[in-house]
Amino acid sequence: MNYENTYEEITRRYYQAIYNYCQVRLKDGYAAEDCTQDVFLLLYRKMNKLKLSENIRAWLYRTADRIIKNYRKNQSKDISIDNDETNDLSITDKYNEDVPFENVLNSDERKLITAYYIDGIDIITLSKMFGKNEGAIYKRLQRIKRKIEESMYKTDNI
Repeated sequence: MNYENTYEEITRRYYQAIYNYCQVRLKDGYAAEDCTQDVFLLLYRKMNKLKLSENIRAWLYRTADRIIKNYRKNQSKDISIDNDETNDLSITDKYNEDVPFENVLNSDERKLITAYYIDGIDIITLSKMFGKNEGAIYKRLQRIKRKIEESMYKTDNI
């Protein structure tokens, strides 16, 4: 059996569908591309062991699910508030000098946002420093970011 031709045929037939599936699940084109490539790399490595008479489409989707789960598990260790799917604007990209942050944020919020953006301290370390779990720190950073953006919006519309 010519595995090279079979692999090319499967890739041609299912690559876009698997990519679309990953895209819908991850909501990130780059991550979807990475996961899709991992699916087809694994297919290539296992071509000689797979029973090609079984439903290859189902195998591809099951494999994509496992790869997506692993991707999410690994990504949860590297949380970033700048990759928020609802708003990908980094507060540092739209700093408005007219907004006095001391009037917008309380002392703890200023400490947290400064530690994250200025000092570059990661969320895991921040969670230890502030005595909160990583999810709570992440959510807090999101709220602070939204608060800053809202105050910037109010300033822009005055």
